[in-house]
Amino acid sequence: MKFQHLSIPADDPKKAAETLGRMVGGEITRFPPGGPDAWMVWSPDGFAQLQCCPRGDVLVPDPNEVILSVREEAPVPHSEVHIGIMVDKPQEEILAIAKEVGWPAYPSVRIPGEDGFSLLEVWVEGKFLLEFVDPVETPRLMKAVTVEGWKAAFNC
Repeated sequence: MKFQHLSIPADDPKKAAETLGRMVGGEITRFPPGGPDAWMVWSPDGFAQLQCCPRGDVLVPDPNEVILSVREEAPVPHSEVHIGIMVDKPQEEILAIAKEVGWPAYPSVRIPGEDGFSLLEVWVEGKFLLEFVDPVETPRLMKAVTVEGWKAAFNC
């Protein structure tokens, strides 16, 4: 499975995209299909996209529209959705960028021990969770997070 694009909510989509672009080392552009205030972060290879759309603009199904977006009157600040992203930047650089813009960010051990891994939790605008895995932890994650590794770690 490969993801081509993901979309996250933001109170200030442009600032969120600019900050995330620095974190992942990618370019940002406007995202016209998301409306006049939507922005997009491109992966360094120019293929994958992380779309930053105004919080409260929700997608609803409609067979007559390709994408139908409606505005929520009172959008919720937090979500059960989160995204894990492997990046080329070291954890310290991402932490520094998050601190600069006032976003909560901290290291978190996901699977403890020699065969486990850790990541960096970054809360975009203090509301939406992105989990960044740096180059040191990426091989550890790739070893630990397999079907067999998961079963062993969690006895499932």
